[in-house]
Amino acid sequence: MAFLVLLAAVLLVLSAQAVHHVAGQPGFLSIDCGLDDEYSGYKDPDSGIVYVSDGAYADNGENLKVAPEYESRLVRRDQTVRSFPSGVRNCYALPTVAGAKYLARLAATYGNHDGRNDSSAMEFDVHLGANYWDTVLVRVDQVYEVLFVAWAGWAPVCLLNTGHGAPFLSILELRRLGDALYPALMANQTMSMFGRRNMGGKFTRFPHDPYDRYWWMTVGPQWRNLSTAQNMQPDPSFVEPVAVLQTAATATGNNTALSYTWQENRPAYSFMVLLHFADFQSAQLREFDIYFDGNRLGPSDKPYRPQYLASSTVCSSGWYRASDGNYNITLVASAVSELPPMLNAIEIYTLLAFDTPTTFPDDYTASALLIITLLAIREKHPQKIRQVYLIVNEEPIGNNRRVVKGEMVGYGSSSTDSLFHRLATGTAWMSSWSW
Repeated sequence: MAFLVLLAAVLLVLSAQAVHHVAGQPGFLSIDCGLDDEYSGYKDPDSGIVYVSDGAYADNGENLKVAPEYESRLVRRDQTVRSFPSGVRNCYALPTVAGAKYLARLAATYGNHDGRNDSSAMEFDVHLGANYWDTVLVRVDQVYEVLFVAWAGWAPVCLLNTGHGAPFLSILELRRLGDALYPALMANQTMSMFGRRNMGGKFTRFPHDPYDRYWWMTVGPQWRNLSTAQNMQPDPSFVEPVAVLQTAATATGNNTALSYTWQENRPAYSFMVLLHFADFQSAQLREFDIYFDGNRLGPSDKPYRPQYLASSTVCSSGWYRASDGNYNITLVASAVSELPPMLNAIEIYTLLAFDTPTTFPDDYTASALLIITLLAIREKHPQKIRQVYLIVNEEPIGNNRRVVKGEMVGYGSSSTDSLFHRLATGTAWMSSWSW
């Protein structure tokens, strides 16, 4: 126990070494995975965001560069990767504040870093803590993003090898959200971003969005794009970028309906939609009814009228899954409306199962400091610490013991079952590190 007390004191002094990189923008942690630790970071010329190496946040893996022929095609943050050829589960430890809301985002851009020149079959799972987040299909150019409420002083993002190639990441980003944002986002809940669309406008992110959300450009053959230079007032519950609110899609010609559709057949997926409206054409009346797969959204007794030069958001109530996998959002002009419906932006989220961590938050946070600090020391003095992980001696499942690498697990609800108790009694211990 004396060792633990001494170590706790050391942690208070040294843990800053592992988290000082968060300084680029307040609440931002932007990791260029595979960037050599000797680089203190660099500023992205397009966004102005400061990217840092991942040495202080991950213990395993190897830094690799994309093949020379890919370098000219990729932005700097995609020119290196951290690959994890060993082990089934490898994790990043991201510093968080318990109870705060966060956006986490990652991408795996393939540039023949493994010399195989074939990503067609590469895929792996990614978890937030112990909970499934998504399956990364490397052949698909896609980013993966979740919104969550932090349950402790750190959040593990883990890559699981599913037998389809070594997992790897190009970037890993963490953004702290305002406490009032996304009222539907609750503790012990994770919302995975299925789509976030800027209707009628171009791709938008930081600095136009203070939280660095990605808003993808979307156009449709049955839509007409609208735009304005007038200033717009965002909805305080979502703080949409003004640039996004200054564009919209509306129905073409004499059409009185505007539709947005998608398909998703995975039975585990249920959806919540957020529709952002801000009118900038005030000369004539605009009102319409809003339907999500035939279910009415917005006012129940009258058509919806978007505010002039100010955003308001209409959300679906609860989570919805279509039995046939087809989803349709339709805006239909009322009989007295003089203008067709318009839509500025749309966000679509899926609900992820989230089990409450049973490790006590204080233990979870202290364990994070333990691991992060040891990683920071290892970064400065690699000869001192070879590897950091915890072995937990639990009740066996079959003939297996659970081995946890860079991540804590739950131990029950009683104080005598806390992590520190297990460390002190020898039922959990630090292993494979030495001075």
